[in-house]
Amino acid sequence: TQNFNERTVLSSFRVGFSFVGSLFAAAGIPLLVDVIFANQSEARSYLYMGVIFGIIMAILLITTGAISKERVKGARTNYENFLETIISFFKLREFRRVSGLYLFNAIGSGIIMALSIFFLSDVLKVGDDAAVFMAIPLVTAICFAPFWTIVSHRAGKTKAYIFGGLLTLIVLATVFIVPAEHIPIIAVFLFFVGIALSALQIIPMSLLPDVIDIDEYKNNIRREGAFNGLIMFLHKASSGLAVGGVGLIIEWFGYQEAIPGQTVDIVQPNSALTAIRVVLALGPAISFIIAMLFARNLDVSERRFSTIMDELKIRQEKRRTDM
Repeated sequence: TQNFNERTVLSSFRVGFSFVGSLFAAAGIPLLVDVIFANQSEARSYLYMGVIFGIIMAILLITTGAISKERVKGARTNYENFLETIISFFKLREFRRVSGLYLFNAIGSGIIMALSIFFLSDVLKVGDDAAVFMAIPLVTAICFAPFWTIVSHRAGKTKAYIFGGLLTLIVLATVFIVPAEHIPIIAVFLFFVGIALSALQIIPMSLLPDVIDIDEYKNNIRREGAFNGLIMFLHKASSGLAVGGVGLIIEWFGYQEAIPGQTVDIVQPNSALTAIRVVLALGPAISFIIAMLFARNLDVSERRFSTIMDELKIRQEKRRTDM
């Protein structure tokens, strides 16, 4: 859509269905491994699960590509080569700021996702119900997607992100005091995690099309594919580094991984439990503070967007007239 506010609405739908898909995928693993292939060995049941998931993912990706349609019609031959495209992107101030926001938002979110299962299972000691508790923030994020859409419409996208970031900082501060085995408090904590998570997933995605329009306005070329490709690369690379990094940190502080086939419960040392709390609180907090600083200096207002769109429409009409 070329409507400024509709992009946030679509982003909220995207995030909502993404979380729904995550819930189905998380529920599908025990369904296949523990129920449908329960009579098979653990290694073989996980193999079957992987094959089935792989087929489903391939079908979904191929279908998405097959039914998607380009907004822009006709051939576009004024592309630069790969290196020139990357350089020109980083010359664009708005790209630098939105990529910085996206990068540090992904790092903070990646740390939370990577440590959440350790925090619930080992620190808060919810036992086998960890998967159930992880569903609380996902469901909450889906429910609060319309709320953040309204905040974005009224306050602007960057301010909405900053509000969500500040709420996240408050929630992260409580990581140090959430008591173990206290189910009601844990549930309330995860509820507020979901509210904050909703904003941090919706707003950055809704900013990307706006920066694509700014790029077209300044450089007279529309490069959705290259832009999204580079942003997604930064997202995946930063998330991967965050997941791998926190794993090494808690292992350095004495975290002991379970050995396949081992039936004896492992008692984690206090140093590892403390490290999980500290890294889960401080790592994302620092990342989101940096992301908010990038958002604060990002000039993507509805007024500026309207001016840019008017100019782009004039250029399109001029090209049609020249043809």
